[in-house]
Amino acid sequence: MKRLSIALAIGTAAALLAGCGGGSSNSGATPPINQPTLANDKLQVAVGTVFNAADGTTGLNVVATFRQTGGGSAVLADTPSITGPAGFAVPAGFPSAYASASIDAGTHSITASPQVNVVTTPTNTTLGTFTGVFSYGLAPLNSDQVNLGYYPGNANATPGNGYGSDAIYLGGLYGGMPAAWWSMPLGAAAASSQGTYLMGPPAVPFFNDGTFPGGFAGYSPGFTAFDVPPATGTYTMNVTVTTGNGPSPSFSATSNNLTSVAPLPAPVVGALAENGGGLTGPITTSGTETLVFIEDTTSGLFYTVGPLTASGTFTLPPSLGPCSGTNCENAAATQKPSLVTGDTYVVTPISFDYPAFEDAPPGNTSQTPPLTGAAGQADISIGVPVSGTY
Repeated sequence: MKRLSIALAIGTAAALLAGCGGGSSNSGATPPINQPTLANDKLQVAVGTVFNAADGTTGLNVVATFRQTGGGSAVLADTPSITGPAGFAVPAGFPSAYASASIDAGTHSITASPQVNVVTTPTNTTLGTFTGVFSYGLAPLNSDQVNLGYYPGNANATPGNGYGSDAIYLGGLYGGMPAAWWSMPLGAAAASSQGTYLMGPPAVPFFNDGTFPGGFAGYSPGFTAFDVPPATGTYTMNVTVTTGNGPSPSFSATSNNLTSVAPLPAPVVGALAENGGGLTGPITTSGTETLVFIEDTTSGLFYTVGPLTASGTFTLPPSLGPCSGTNCENAAATQKPSLVTGDTYVVTPISFDYPAFEDAPPGNTSQTPPLTGAAGQADISIGVPVSGTY
């Protein structure tokens, strides 16, 4: 693959990113190539527990960054793997990215598959060919021969290499999931105990004004929750960046020492009230900070309130719906309601014991942000979601 400079929103940043694109099928026409050194890129990984109040399970949370010196995603495609300590084991029957159980089941590792031609059956791993690690977290956004740049709202759904409409893939890890993102915890036994989480306004700057790539749905929250029992010890992430014109470089990072698998208490959202296009309600928080994720399942919009550092009340402002033109959300003549009558929504609070929001793009441009909190882990707790119709 060749590293290209391309303006797009991918992973967690709507910025100029240097990345990795697949082989071309454009009859020999070669785009301008910029090949900065990969040696300056840095990979980080941290682990913790994830408590899912919806089903009472405790799994493994993985947080990773793979960034250039300016904080942008290091590449646009890579192949990651996560190897745990001797006590860590992927459960038997754990789903792959495709139709059957992952080859990782029964091993100490969670792996991805090398990219292949779209007519070739990929290796049946947990993360598949389309999952990479980017500026903040793992995501199904690997570029390929079909599209150089994917982003939340335009994920890699290439049949064969992705989780598109092919019948063979509908029973896999991403079967039936929204194309905007993936639902977590990955591998949860019941879809009802999974949620879809992207960071949107007001926690991040407003982007639904027509100035972002079409369909951009939000920024990555950085965490990847696996419904796999955590084990104490350190974890290693290895990442390969495949190139077509030279040796494929690899990166490796070792996590913090996971010393405790005790779950973080779950935050709780109380009875919600409509707010002229928004929502408000009481919340009991835990951990260091809590984010409230609101998904409008009718429109596909994502909103986030926080970070909240104490229990109290949260409020989704009433006028953050899509509008046209820079700063349109601030003018009465152009602003639109966040939620409209008939919209169904899901509100899910998630607590963290590390600076999850502070580490996130677009605000954070550090190459190596801190991925653990005062306890030395990256623990999260997903509260019971509250659903409704506006």
